[in-house]
Amino acid sequence: MKKLSFIIMFCMFTFTLFSGSAFAMPIDEFDRDDVKSYENTITYKKHGNLYVTIFCRYPEEWDRTVLDDYSKEQIQEFFKGSVETSAHEIGDDYANYQIVKINGVPWQNSPYRNLVYDNMDHYGGGDFDKYPELYEIAKDKRFNGRGEEVIQLLSEGKSIDEVQKAMGITGELQNSLNEKIHEENNISKESQEEEENKEKETKKDTNNYITPEKLKINMKADSNKLSISEDGTNYEDELEIAPYIYDGTTYVPVRGILDKFGVEIGWDGNTREVSLSNDYADIVLTAWNKTVQINGEDIEVDKPAQIKKGSTYLPLRFVSENLGYNVGWDSETKTVYIKNY
Repeated sequence: MKKLSFIIMFCMFTFTLFSGSAFAMPIDEFDRDDVKSYENTITYKKHGNLYVTIFCRYPEEWDRTVLDDYSKEQIQEFFKGSVETSAHEIGDDYANYQIVKINGVPWQNSPYRNLVYDNMDHYGGGDFDKYPELYEIAKDKRFNGRGEEVIQLLSEGKSIDEVQKAMGITGELQNSLNEKIHEENNISKESQEEEENKEKETKKDTNNYITPEKLKINMKADSNKLSISEDGTNYEDELEIAPYIYDGTTYVPVRGILDKFGVEIGWDGNTREVSLSNDYADIVLTAWNKTVQINGEDIEVDKPAQIKKGSTYLPLRFVSENLGYNVGWDSETKTVYIKNY
């Protein structure tokens, strides 16, 4: 009977007292018949090599003296934790670590897709903070295992379109997360309806909203706190998601700031277009596209709108000044303000 000798050089038991354990081996070892009985697998690329992490009970044909006391449900929880930890590693160093598959399918098509995507920037300060475009690239399963190429091209200042072209990936950038398994379709539909209702409510509130004569909003990068001065009355408010700074530019979420100035906001999820309109100008921006339309004319910009973790962000100074507002910046306190006077 075969023992574990053929993987001893690569095998690290993380739960030595468990009869269900996790260990990693090169991908070519995983193709052996000896290990095909594994139930939970994470295939990943690390420093240019493919590996697989497996987490399950030992096959019955392996002699074990430890009793198998752990249920499938418990082992599944351990596996879920391993998936989450792997997602953290993606955020830390995307160039050298990417999950390729979970249980034999692209992770974007697995039931763990949201767990992975939501935990990729768990610690912050990694590649996803440096290159926010990765939030969109990571959704497309065609980039799986090609992180080193992606980071190299982004570090050269390439746009997403240029990255795709250089890597031979044709067509529109795909959101493979939308390729839902059947039982998740209802969740997706409910989320879509909720977002549509939110947009309708925003438009209704904007139509009934009277913009203060003097409105000033102060905000700080990486904080969802807002300090607002409205015709001499000061109060605090909060954004659902915080602004951030990327390459010297402050980015703010689409909703929560400009709509307070009476700006009408529209969003087309199919084209990733944001429309902004007030008495001063009409602006149309497309996420990651450096061509912006202002009052029907196309202009080129250095910093396009971005999508980060499913939310669209706009370059504050550019959109604000083209809508007729004034923007100020305090580099010491990282405080930025927008006002209509």
